[in-house]
Amino acid sequence: MEYVLIEQKRYLVDIHYKSGDSDLWKITRYEGLDKIIKIQSLGIELSMKDLYFRTQLDLAD
Repeated sequence: MEYVLIEQKRYLVDIHYKSGDSDLWKITRYEGLDKIIKIQSLGIELSMKDLYFRTQLDLAD
């Protein structure tokens, strides 16, 4: 099971992953446009630049 939480006010993604044989969740945080996000349940990698493509954030807040 995997949940992907995408922040809308800054370049930040939290991935919550739990394998089938464990009750524990692993949380991985990705912050910054230079990061590559790994989504284990789908077996893919996605760049933060692609995820936030055409998204303008007001980083002054």
